[in-house]
Amino acid sequence: MISLVALMLAQSDAPLSEFEFKEFRGSALYNDRNLLDIGCDQEPGSRVFNCSRQDTIAGHWAFLEFTIADRRLASLRISGFDRDLPDVLPELRGKYGLPCKTGSEEVSNRLGGRFTSRTMTWCFTSGNLVFRERDTRIDSYSLTYSAFVQPPPPKRAPSDF
Repeated sequence: MISLVALMLAQSDAPLSEFEFKEFRGSALYNDRNLLDIGCDQEPGSRVFNCSRQDTIAGHWAFLEFTIADRRLASLRISGFDRDLPDVLPELRGKYGLPCKTGSEEVSNRLGGRFTSRTMTWCFTSGNLVFRERDTRIDSYSLTYSAFVQPPPPKRAPSDF
């Protein structure tokens, strides 16, 4: 069995094709009405929808947040517990291959404890997927896909003066 450290350190220079995770595709067009039907919140005066739900990754519960802007996937964030990493990391490598970039960053908790969080980035034609071993909580990981074309900023409310 390949160690988690080995999975996190291997890299590839080859770019991957379009991003895909479950029903999410980097270049797919999404229907505004369907997004409202599944409970997404539409930003006022825009075609930006913010959505969230629980799902599974590698057989473990995870929380998904995603943004659809102008009918395209702008971002997808998946967070789960670090205890699930022995199952999640091999699935990521099996699906996406070697990351194009690996690294680490220092994170700290509210008590001032400092920890090293390893990172991996997969490069796609439509955007990047970044894995962080430690996230907003020391016992959680995150996967964040960001499309190269970001959603437009929300329209400002008309000024009354």
